[in-house]
Amino acid sequence: MENTVKKLSAGARVWIYQAGKKLTESERKNILDKAKYFVANWSAHGSALNADAEILYDTFLVLMVDEGDIGASGCSIDKSLHFIQQLEQEFHIDFLNRKIVALLEKGMVKLVDLESLKSQINEGKIDKDSIIFNNLVSTAGQMETDWKIPLNKSWLQRYLPEN
Repeated sequence: MENTVKKLSAGARVWIYQAGKKLTESERKNILDKAKYFVANWSAHGSALNADAEILYDTFLVLMVDEGDIGASGCSIDKSLHFIQQLEQEFHIDFLNRKIVALLEKGMVKLVDLESLKSQINEGKIDKDSIIFNNLVSTAGQMETDWKIPLNKSWLQRYLPEN
């Protein structure tokens, strides 16, 4: 990972929220401050969760919970989604749009809408080896190994020309 979050186990659950744009320094700071406050007060059935938050690549807000002692419940997960929705409203940033794909090019994140991605594949600008972010990983361990993957190892492979 580009930045490191508090040391949590490889089995810690992660939720990755991709901003619809690169965050400015001010947005990063304010969103991270709010996220750190949220996770410091995040609980399940009245018990504090061992959680952390980080912003990676100026684009991804990651919430993590180490469930060794206390697991995230349905209600606590709902609270986190409401928190993300509040951030969206306050900062006018879309964190829940699944039609935007994030690619890693020369160490930088490039955001491409799905239709443009299809065109860029057909034009040869993006190929099977292009690195995409798989925001569907669910644990810290998976994030280390399966978050950044070649396009042909992702669900997006269906847009590749058949050779």
